Amino acid sequence: MEFKSEPLNKLKELFHRQRCWMIDPLCLEMDYAPISIRRFLNQLGYFTSFTHNSRYYTLTSTPKFNKKGLWFYSDIGFSKYGNLKRTIIDFVNKSPQGLSANELAALLQHPCHTVLKQLYKEKKIDRIKPAVEFVYFSSAPSRYKNQYMRLQATSENARVPQRLLPQVAIHVFAEAIKHPGASYKELSKLAAKKQLIASVKSISLLFDEHGIKKN
Repeated sequence: MEFKSEPLNKLKELFHRQRCWMIDPLCLEMDYAPISIRRFLNQLGYFTSFTHNSRYYTLTSTPKFNKKGLWFYSDIGFSKYGNLKRTIIDFVNKSPQGLSANELAALLQHPCHTVLKQLYKEKKIDRIKPAVEFVYFSSAPSRYKNQYMRLQATSENARVPQRLLPQVAIHVFAEAIKHPGASYKELSKLAAKKQLIASVKSISLLFDEHGIKKN
């Protein structure tokens, strides 16, 4: 009769030999069905990868997570937060001024566009489009506000003002017509109420390019 500790010890040996495994190779090595392998993994404790569709497993004792809570074995990524969705939510919530899909992809070494769209539809995160790409924020109103204000401040302090997107420029012009006496700063605040980022410098550039003088 096989002792219960024997398959667990063998599984530990396999992970000592190779840090990450998929289920099918483990089944071949152990000569057990997938349901049994998953039961053994539950007993030992494990993480699944946030890359490769969560197909890779490693024991909880293996990863040496960095300050961001990530650990990579070759191109296989593991997160202390769990799967890709939970990792993205945590990264977005903790970011000072939100994160774009490209910024997240660089941090996670993994494309995020599709999952970001899903999370936005599920209202797990929020987003705005201040320039050429979306910036993703926390869905918590107070955290969203803080992130938005920081992003706006960064845009204000940029040495080279960004040209406004056409839809943002149209909104700024519309507000300037409604409020002919409004300053650039006031127009920027009016845009912010519509969750559009238009810095004072960018509005000034817009008006200069169209030959519009404003006091």
